[in-house]
Amino acid sequence: MSELFSPLEWVFVIILALVPLAGIALHLWIMLLRPPRTPPDEHDKTS
Repeated sequence: MSELFSPLEWVFVIILALVPLAGIALHLWIMLLRPPRTPPDEHDKTS
């Protein structure tokens, strides 16, 4: 397997594989782990 690419090319292969995975992880982290937003209209209607 190491005969396919030189060591420098493997660096770029790994980077190109990790960038989309990091983007997916970032978006999932933003969507799932952010604190829930409270709608601002609720406070105006109750008062």
